[in-house]
Amino acid sequence: MTWYYVKHGKQQGPVEVGELSNLAGIGAIQPVDLVWTQAFGAEWRPAHSLTWLVFSQDATPVTLLPPNLPRSASEYASTDFRSATPNRELMTAARASLRGCWETAIGVSVVWGFYSVVIVLLSRVLESWYSAVVGLFNIAATGPISLGMTVFWLSMSRTGNGTFVQAVSGFRRFGTAVGANLLTSLIQLLYSALVLVPGGLLYLLYSVISGAPADNPSSDPILGLIAGVVIFALFFVSGSVGFSYSLVFYLLADNPGMGAMDAIRRSKWMMAGNRWKLFWLGCRFIGWGLLCIPTFFIGLVWYVPYVSMSFAKFYDDLRPI
Repeated sequence: MTWYYVKHGKQQGPVEVGELSNLAGIGAIQPVDLVWTQAFGAEWRPAHSLTWLVFSQDATPVTLLPPNLPRSASEYASTDFRSATPNRELMTAARASLRGCWETAIGVSVVWGFYSVVIVLLSRVLESWYSAVVGLFNIAATGPISLGMTVFWLSMSRTGNGTFVQAVSGFRRFGTAVGANLLTSLIQLLYSALVLVPGGLLYLLYSVISGAPADNPSSDPILGLIAGVVIFALFFVSGSVGFSYSLVFYLLADNPGMGAMDAIRRSKWMMAGNRWKLFWLGCRFIGWGLLCIPTFFIGLVWYVPYVSMSFAKFYDDLRPI
């Protein structure tokens, strides 16, 4: 079960039950602090109403801010979702949320970036058998890392606060995270296969019509251009379909009881009509990504938080219509 709490007038979370207990035990949460979980509906309750929490000391009551809560069951019952905020405004909101907490965002990004570099180096320098073991380990860890990082970015987006504990929280739901990662990868692989087959047939057909050998179909540039455009369009459509599953880990982060298949179905449903908007949001970062090259990719430590926070803003901007 995921919990939120208010501290010093600022909403914090999400945190799991175990982390909430630890925070109460060390005095980070006091009996008068307000807490919320999905079962409470729209009501925030004082922490002392949770009889299973053990506190270290008393504290002064805090002022409740207007809640910025995860999605409710009533929202999921809606027929359609739309992101109405322009992408440039989502990016502006992302920068505003990062203001004052770049250090935390960069620190977490650097840790997982270092992990990725180590995995790549090990897979290249180790012998084939050991390299395969590293690859399997990475496949198993990718899902939990993605889920934990999504929890972290959503917390940063909603409350301006995030912890490394949140960034590794995906391992608490290891099976669900791994299943979600493997299933989405398999679905996207199948979509790619559906493109490769007609694309390959089109390539062979062009070779026959142009009278050129299949390995050098260059005798008719016009036919070649047409075939290239059609094949590119097929791949482009396949890639856009992949955006249908971009919300899987966001949904899992907001709904601890949700399974992988349910998250995949809901992601596809929520992204219907929003795929192009997310695509163009990603395109707005191409220039920023290119600027990282002259810095020998050091600029990625700012680029990754900026992109991740903007995508979190996009998710929270999706509203039922």
